[in-house]
Amino acid sequence: PLEPELESYSKSKMPVKTPKNATEFTLEPGSMLFVPRGAWHHTQSCTDTLSLNFTFSAPTWLDLFSIALRGRLMQSPEWRETANFVSDPQKKDQAIEKFNALLNSLSYEVPHWQAKDILDAIETD
Repeated sequence: PLEPELESYSKSKMPVKTPKNATEFTLEPGSMLFVPRGAWHHTQSCTDTLSLNFTFSAPTWLDLFSIALRGRLMQSPEWRETANFVSDPQKKDQAIEKFNALLNSLSYEVPHWQAKDILDAIETD
């Protein structure tokens, strides 16, 4: 089963069996395998094993934008308000109205954002 976020952008259901055209790597003790970002993969072991997974991820454009968006929104008292009525079914219309107003405010601000300003303001180390 896929996590909901991963499922949202997978183009099809994950195969039950390894596809015939898949590349298979058999690792020996002390071996190392590099799997590039975005490569669909599956691992299995036929015996008791110990493996270590080191993840090094350079930021994606999505990561940079998310950081910038959060930073900009944190400056706004309206965006920092608690959304405590969102879980109340009787106040759903109020929640939708408030959230739409917040989203509409973004439509005026975002076109004025400049990539240089965003990249200069975020820490990527």
